[in-house]
Amino acid sequence: MRRAALWTAAVLVCAAVAVPASLPIGAADLSAPATSTAFLDRSGGGLGTVSSSGGQHVRPVELSAVSPAFVSAIVASEDRRFYSHGGIDWPALARAAWRAVECGCDAGGASTITMQLARRRFDLPGGIRGK
Repeated sequence: MRRAALWTAAVLVCAAVAVPASLPIGAADLSAPATSTAFLDRSGGGLGTVSSSGGQHVRPVELSAVSPAFVSAIVASEDRRFYSHGGIDWPALARAAWRAVECGCDAGGASTITMQLARRRFDLPGGIRGK
């Protein structure tokens, strides 16, 4: 009986924290990405770069410039049901909640690409609280 109550509580918590992730994120909601600063000579040759505030060399690109094979690889490794779940992968959330109840730890593994984007956009913490 105790296990059923824990399972019910875990599912309710997952549902309660997943609702905000189901809201659409429009292009206007996304902040401009941090970029590196490139220094060029007068003929356009590269002299060097200064990394972004996060310490990374970042350059925004249009989605059309990204290889479809790369996009497919990201979807396959990060969120295989990306095109079918609408932002919340309920079976993955239930599996992670069940693992968390069983081991008493943050088992992870249920974030969709949409949740990862929302977490970065709204500066949310990792784990169940960030979902």
